[in-house]
Amino acid sequence: MLVSDPYPYLEHLLAAYFHQDAFDDGETDEEIIRVFKTTSRAYEVLGARADIERFLAQHGGRGLSRALNGAFRHQVVLGESDEEARMWLARTLELLSR
Repeated sequence: MLVSDPYPYLEHLLAAYFHQDAFDDGETDEEIIRVFKTTSRAYEVLGARADIERFLAQHGGRGLSRALNGAFRHQVVLGESDEEARMWLARTLELLSR
C-alpha cells in the first residue's frame, strides 16, 4: 500500500483480495470480503470503508465504472455499468460495516 494512493485501503482490498485468481476456488465476493475482514486490522477495514464512501461521493455519478477502472489495478470486473459498479461498492460497504 502506497501512501500516495488516493484510496490506499480500497486499493489494498482490490489488489490483494480481488486478484485474477480470486474466484478459482469458487469463492464469492462476500466470502472474499469476509476473509479481508478477518485477516486485516480494524483500521484497514475502517480505511476501506472510508475510501469507498469517499470514492462514491467523488465519482458516484456518470462515469463511475470508468473512474473505478482508471483508479485501481484490480483484475476482476466489478460491474459492467455505472449502476453495477455502484451496487458492488455499496454492497461491499455494507459487508464491511457489519
